[in-house]
Amino acid sequence: MRYNFEPVKLELIKNRPSLILTYTLYLVPLWWFLGLSPVIYHIAAFVYFYLVMRRENRIILPDPGFYLLLFLLIYLFSFSINWFRYPLVRGVASIYNMSIWLVGLMLIAAIYSDENFDTDLILRASAFLIWFSLAFFFLDYFIYLKHRSFSFPTFIGIFIHPPHTESSLIRLFFRARTHIVGRGPLSFLPRISYYSPYANAFAGLIILLWGAGFNFYLKKGHKILAHIFNVVSMFLLFLSMSRGSFFLALGIFSLFELSILHLPGALIFLSVAAFGMGVMFLLGLNPLKIFEKVAYGSTRARLQEYRDALRVVGLHPLWGIGLKPSYLQGIPLGSHSTYIGILQKTGLLGFFTFLAFEFSLVREFLRKIEFPYMAAGVFSIFIWMFFEDIDAPALTAFLFFVLSGLLIKYNLKGGKDEKA
Repeated sequence: MRYNFEPVKLELIKNRPSLILTYTLYLVPLWWFLGLSPVIYHIAAFVYFYLVMRRENRIILPDPGFYLLLFLLIYLFSFSINWFRYPLVRGVASIYNMSIWLVGLMLIAAIYSDENFDTDLILRASAFLIWFSLAFFFLDYFIYLKHRSFSFPTFIGIFIHPPHTESSLIRLFFRARTHIVGRGPLSFLPRISYYSPYANAFAGLIILLWGAGFNFYLKKGHKILAHIFNVVSMFLLFLSMSRGSFFLALGIFSLFELSILHLPGALIFLSVAAFGMGVMFLLGLNPLKIFEKVAYGSTRARLQEYRDALRVVGLHPLWGIGLKPSYLQGIPLGSHSTYIGILQKTGLLGFFTFLAFEFSLVREFLRKIEFPYMAAGVFSIFIWMFFEDIDAPALTAFLFFVLSGLLIKYNLKGGKDEKA
C-alpha cells in the first residue's frame, strides 16, 4: 500500500503575512515559558519581512523608515571603528542592541508595503495579552504570599545550566521571573515583570498594549468593556511600580482625550487615578511620599550614570563610541535612557538622525488620528525612552515598531487596507 503525502501549503499565511505578527503576540506567554523571548521577535520580524517581500515583490520605505535606516548606518559605522577597544562581551551586546533597530526598520517597511495587513487581529492580540496578564497575576499573587521573589526555569533552563551573569536579558533565556518584592510601603504587592527582563520594560509593554486594546474595544462599540479594560491596564501598569511610566501614561492618555476627543473621557482617566490614590490614603499610605522614598536612591544613581555618559559624549561628540562599556554592578554605561545611550553610541550625528525619525513619526501620526489611544501609547514610549532603553527589551521594542508601522501605514494609505 502506498501513501502519497503532499506538503502542507500555508496559503493563509502566504496571503496574509501579518498573521505571523498576530500569532507571535498571542503566543508571548509561551515564548516566555520556553525561554525564547530574547530572539523570537527577531525571527518573527525576519520571516514577516521575507513573506511580504515575496508576496508584494517589493518593499517600500516610508519617510520615517529612511531616517531609521540612516541612523542604523551611522550606528554601524561608529561600532565598526570602536568595537575592538572594548571587551568582546560588550561588542556582542551592542550587536544585539543594534539588531533591535534593524527589526524596527524591517517591521515599519514590511507593514507599510503589506497590502493585506489585518489591523483588527493585532489589536485583538494586544487586548488578549492584558487579560492574560491579569489572570496570571491572580495565580502569581498566591505565589507571592509564600515567595517574595520568584522565578522559574524556562524550557531551555531545564536542560542548560544558566551562566553566571548579571545581565537580565541573558537570564531571560534560562529563568522567567514573575515578580520581586514591592517597593517600600507597597511590599504587600508584588512588583511584576511578566514576559520582560525587568519591571520597567513590562511597564512600557503595558502602555502599548493598553492603547491598542482600548482602541480595539471602542472600534467594536464595546464601551463598557473598553473602560473595564482601561482600569485593568492601569492596575497592571501600577503593579510594575515604574514611578515614571504610571503617571506618564495617565498624562498622555488624558491629554489626547482633552485635545482630540472629548472632556468626559479625560475625566474617567483622572478619576480612576484619583480613586486609586484615595484608597491608598485610606490604607494609611501617602502615595507621594511612597514614590519619593522608593525613588531617591535609584534616581540619584541614574543621574550620576547620565553625567558619566555625557562625559563620554563630550570626548567623542561626532559619532560616539559605538557601544555601551561596562559600568557599575554589571550595568553598561549609557543605560536607563534611550536618548543618552544613542548620544553615547552614535554621537550628535546619530542623535539628530534619530530625532528626525521620531519627528517624522509624529508628523505621520498627526495626519489622521484614527487610532488615538494607540497613538497615545506610542507617544508615551517616546517619553518613556528618556529613562529606559528601547533596544534591550525585545518584546516592548517589537510591539512599539509594529504599532508605529501600523499608524504610518494607515495615515499615509488612508486606511484602505484596514479591517478594524
